[in-house]
Amino acid sequence: MKNIKSDIEKNEYKSVYLLCGEEAYLRNKYKNLLKAGICGGDTMNLSIYQGEGIDVNAVADDCKAMPFFAQRRLIIIENSGMLKSSSEQMAGIIKDLPETTCVVFVESETDKRNKLYKTIKEKGYICEMNSQKPETLYIWLAQLLKEADKKISKEDAQFLIMRTGTDMYNLSNEIQKLISYSSDSQIITREAIELMCSVHLEDKIFEMINAITKKDSAEAMRLYADLLVLKVAPLKILAILSKKYGQLLTVKDMLVSGHNSKDIASRVGIAPYFVNQYIAQAKLFAEDELKDIICDCVDTEASIKSGRTEDKYAVELLIIKYSRK
Repeated sequence: MKNIKSDIEKNEYKSVYLLCGEEAYLRNKYKNLLKAGICGGDTMNLSIYQGEGIDVNAVADDCKAMPFFAQRRLIIIENSGMLKSSSEQMAGIIKDLPETTCVVFVESETDKRNKLYKTIKEKGYICEMNSQKPETLYIWLAQLLKEADKKISKEDAQFLIMRTGTDMYNLSNEIQKLISYSSDSQIITREAIELMCSVHLEDKIFEMINAITKKDSAEAMRLYADLLVLKVAPLKILAILSKKYGQLLTVKDMLVSGHNSKDIASRVGIAPYFVNQYIAQAKLFAEDELKDIICDCVDTEASIKSGRTEDKYAVELLIIKYSRK
């Protein structure tokens, strides 16, 4: 990302950029920075293509067109799917771009074996924008609040992230709610966060796993009912349950092998401040029990998708099975 900022400051741009990765907030931010840097408010030299099924011939014509009373022409291609599947024609277009054309791809999913990906890497710059580390998020949150003349302690910033998740769009929305709520105070408090900020979906499911582990069927079913009221599809709940139990199995295996919490956080793909929760949870399970639950999750999904069992009932049965005393 520093490279993109440097290009904008110097007004020296690569012929092609790929902004990719799971953090949509950053993809959108740097797309707009490049757009402002290259075109400013000039719409005559800007073409935007969105979604799958883009007319590649039209893109080729735009790429060849000379800029109109400007230094460059900008083509933005967003969520095209071309970086997931093969696009030989687009790879050829990128390979022969005129010096006056800059192309920016914005994609959530990519395949590094893809010919277009390799061509972009050769001819331009690829920036992967994935979930940010806690330290980076603390700084970013503090900056957002500073702009609104607000402050937050590091401990409460950590609590906010634990409560709402690391998605930057979601965090940005929660910060705006907190700023509005705390209009009479300069400090964002723990109480304000608890009152105003929504609990992250995966955290609610982790609470449900806690209840299942404690053999508290009533609490597990209450949390399941809450998720259904929030219009979370049973299959989505099942998918996250399966993911969480898979992570716990990995944590369990790594603990047995003598790995430390830092290694576990990196391998499992969880923030360091969550890792102690996972370690404590994993210690409550036998390895075979975790494997059985994961297998049951897979079987339940197959049963739902084949139409043998109604989704809400199937997930309910799974929760009851493992939360019974």
